Amino acid sequence: MNVSHFRDPGIIEYCPVALTKDRLFCPSEAQLEMLFSRTADGRLNPSLRDDSQVKWGDPVGTVASAAIFRLLETGDATAPPGFGGAGSPVISIAIADLSVTGATNLARFRSAAIGEGGEVDLPRLKGGVALVARAYAEDKGVTILPGRSRQVFDAAEYVVDRALAVLWALHGPVAHRAAARQPLGWIAVNAERDPPPRPVNVDTINWPCADIDVTVGHDGRDITTRIRYAIAGAADADTDVSISDSLPETRRPPLIPDDCLLLVFLHGHSSRLEEAGSFYQGLLDEQEFSAFSKPFAVVSFDFPTNGYSDYVDHEDLSPLQTTTRYSPDRPEQRRFGMLEYYEKLVVEFVEELDRQIIADGRSGILDRIAAVVGGSMGGNLALRLSERLVTNASWLDALVSWSPASSYVSFGRADYFIPSPGEHFDAIAKEALERPHHRCQQRESNGSRADFIGLQIQGERLLNDGTPGFEAGVRLLSFFAQPLVGGLAPLILGPGLGPLVSGLVGPQIWGAVAVEGVANITPIKQSDTWLREECRAEYDNAAAGQSALLLLNETYNSRRRRMHWRIAYEQLLFSHQDEVAASRGLPCYQASDIPTLLIAGAEDVVDEHRFNIFGGVQYLAPRMENNPGYAILVDETGHSIHAERPRWLAQRILSFIAQRRPPREILSASREDGRITAFHFAPLWKPKSYEQVLNHALARGGVTPYVIVDELGNRTRVLARRYLATQADDNPDNNLRALPPTSLVEPEGTARGRDGGFPVTHIRIRESSDSPAGSWVSHLCNDALNLQVSNYHAEEEVVAGRARYYILADGTEVDLHIVEYLTTNPDGIQENNLSELPDAAATDT
Repeated sequence: MNVSHFRDPGIIEYCPVALTKDRLFCPSEAQLEMLFSRTADGRLNPSLRDDSQVKWGDPVGTVASAAIFRLLETGDATAPPGFGGAGSPVISIAIADLSVTGATNLARFRSAAIGEGGEVDLPRLKGGVALVARAYAEDKGVTILPGRSRQVFDAAEYVVDRALAVLWALHGPVAHRAAARQPLGWIAVNAERDPPPRPVNVDTINWPCADIDVTVGHDGRDITTRIRYAIAGAADADTDVSISDSLPETRRPPLIPDDCLLLVFLHGHSSRLEEAGSFYQGLLDEQEFSAFSKPFAVVSFDFPTNGYSDYVDHEDLSPLQTTTRYSPDRPEQRRFGMLEYYEKLVVEFVEELDRQIIADGRSGILDRIAAVVGGSMGGNLALRLSERLVTNASWLDALVSWSPASSYVSFGRADYFIPSPGEHFDAIAKEALERPHHRCQQRESNGSRADFIGLQIQGERLLNDGTPGFEAGVRLLSFFAQPLVGGLAPLILGPGLGPLVSGLVGPQIWGAVAVEGVANITPIKQSDTWLREECRAEYDNAAAGQSALLLLNETYNSRRRRMHWRIAYEQLLFSHQDEVAASRGLPCYQASDIPTLLIAGAEDVVDEHRFNIFGGVQYLAPRMENNPGYAILVDETGHSIHAERPRWLAQRILSFIAQRRPPREILSASREDGRITAFHFAPLWKPKSYEQVLNHALARGGVTPYVIVDELGNRTRVLARRYLATQADDNPDNNLRALPPTSLVEPEGTARGRDGGFPVTHIRIRESSDSPAGSWVSHLCNDALNLQVSNYHAEEEVVAGRARYYILADGTEVDLHIVEYLTTNPDGIQENNLSELPDAAATDT
């Protein structure tokens, strides 16, 4: 794989800006007062988390509970002493929200809204809620005042209408979501009991969005999960909005234009599909400067237990003890269960989406996928796909991987004490690996949520994560390891300084100081490398923290926490530098053979010796000898290339794809005064000028990649001709080929004649099957003056205006000029078969 180093990206791009508060939905003072726990952990009140006010798994019962609070609010019912929240206007709305913001409640709400005939029957649903509300009131000791039957139905209608408004604002078509979401304000959601299937109070992107069930064969089982996805450049399949008598469609695939290519975007670790937003904008900005006439569509999706897809515990998807293991000296035993599952899911998702689009009566997408692209975890998975570790999709033609995790040396090779075969001493790397390994197995406790959210807000720390447990553990290690670490001083400090230090202070004191230093080490955070230095200085961390906190509060779930640490663990354990069980006896990088564009930023270095993605890519790229792609190293760039340099990244990707999928068939031509000025291809591609095609061909020996297809399907290649002649035809009366062959001996090397040119009296013709005409003039000669010059050199000199060559016709000097043209048949007739191309106006509709 060839490697290029960009010292300057060449495009001025402003640093990314953190989300501002006006793009988020925060709870009001009244909502904070009535709905949230006093423990300041972002949780809703216990009564909204347990089953006392919200009937989890029973949306009708939940909405009925909301109706009772509505009756208390309007004064049509009275509550017994100690009945919390009675009379508050925010309680009924929050409970109604919770009936549809979680995936499980929403699915059952949909079922409850379907009448006996299979159609949506909302009046029936409201009547049922009113009946359940009466029973609920009696059970809770709430007294509905006499003669309030109408008010009970009105209360049921009020809360059901709120639930429907929320449902449509989160799941409706793009235009409706954009208009309907803002007036609703903050919406109640509780991912701990029922994770949401759509963003609720956080920023999202206005692309058509849908759900799809994807089945992956893994670990001897078929595992089906619901995946949320969105497609930029597509349109909603259903645009009708009728809140009063229907529910939004969430399963039908969006409408993708039939004549566009697609990119499949893979998000990073613990991220979501919205990560593709800045990337797509970069594509739009750069498309006009590319070879493509139409923007690409971008398909982005949430991996399971990320974003708003199904939340499944990692042990249920890929058991840790049986599917993930690392042996430093036994590559055949190295497996990484969750990464294998995610790699398979990418392929199965794309193929299932293709099947559903075809089933909807539209053209499939497999032959239009230009590349699968991603950064960080997405970049890791893209590289794995190129290596065909557990997949081998026939439709996968190209991949783009930037800032790929697992490009560094496996942390599984590090050991605390005495290294085994294949290991090395590195207590810091070993501890960095053990922490996510331990955390992904931790069960939920009272402090789990606060600890996890705190670590995410601070930015994950590779080494000392600032917790008392880390410092206490390292100090305990120092007590037992003092003699050992002291003995290792020569290895740590080098043969010169190590013995001196150990001898001066004693091995036990040196060991204690060395290991104690780890406990006090300055935290090294991956978030410090997300952006280049100038952008980190400008970034509004407070605003970013608020956005992240809102997202974490909205999506926190014990399964999400455990999955986060499982993926973190496997991405430190797996390395593309290693041979693994699935790499067919090769290091992974040697198994990579699907064309890949590999990119890394020079500032993507958390720790030079351990967590160094830039260094990892520097190591991998020149060794990927079986991959026909190429790598780019770029200065002044961090980890999140798609966020800080979206236009530059888009430019590189569009160029890479244009090289991989150039247009082939010329369909029509533009003309001025009867002469061809441009060629037109399929609608995806911009026209190319006659000069562009001609110059491209001449630089490549006269052959173009383009063809013309006639009515019978015969394909004829377009060729370029370039020669010196007195006129632009092959008339032997006045052209170069009318001259006699030379008697001069052919020179060794390049014959350059003399400066300024000379009169040409003879020529040397060479037969060649590589020439479009079957033969070509190789030298211009003057036998009397003993001069000869290679035809190629003469052409270059004439083009540059540095020489004049001429022949004598009836005593008159006739200059030789450059003649260049394109043809489908090298018979010397300019524009030959190309003249039969239809006018572009007749085909470009």
